[in-house]
Amino acid sequence: MVEFDEVHNANDKSFHFRIKKSCTKLKKAGYVLVHSTHNLKRTFIREDVYNSLKSRSYISSDLLSQNQYKADSMAIR
Repeated sequence: MVEFDEVHNANDKSFHFRIKKSCTKLKKAGYVLVHSTHNLKRTFIREDVYNSLKSRSYISSDLLSQNQYKADSMAIR
């Protein structure tokens, strides 16, 4: 699992760009966004782990649709 929380511990004002760049790299590397907050706190897990949990019904359909909505809305930004 990878989680960003630099918003609360920012080194400078460029943290938004660092988080966005890192998120793009993580998605390309096969990670799935599973949680995001309005202040850019985001949690990722490996896609194989996500799919394994999804197939075992550990991830509810409500959470799946909520995360897809968040992923879609962040892609627009």
